Amino acid sequence: MNLTIWSNILTPLNADATLIGYLGGARVFRGWINQDTVIPCITVTENNETTKQRPGYMVNAHHRYNTVYVQFDVWVSKETQGFPCTKDDLDTIAQYLEYFILHTGFTNTGLWEKVSTSEQFEADTALFHKALRYKFNYKLID
Repeated sequence: MNLTIWSNILTPLNADATLIGYLGGARVFRGWINQDTVIPCITVTENNETTKQRPGYMVNAHHRYNTVYVQFDVWVSKETQGFPCTKDDLDTIAQYLEYFILHTGFTNTGLWEKVSTSEQFEADTALFHKALRYKFNYKLID
């Protein structure tokens, strides 16, 4: 996905006062969770991107709309003392994230639609994990 689009997603999430309060800081990261990731956090990954050259591309190169599938993973630890450390806390963060995605909007994106939600408990790491999958369109100017 275009780096500008990544920035248009990550920057507003990391600047949102409510998310900063829930996560204890600007902890929305691009990519998968690893040993260096601070919990609680949200990771954002791209699931799939389809790009088609539109008719008349060589003549009228103005705008391009692409559908992107993106996944937001919310992570909290059962071993944390206080908020957030429970499944209910995970739901609170995920519900706010969903509200932010669907109602706040991101620059040059539109038509956000929820695709699916899944949740797991990682027993070996004591992490609650909720995956929120969305699709949206973004606009690039050629």
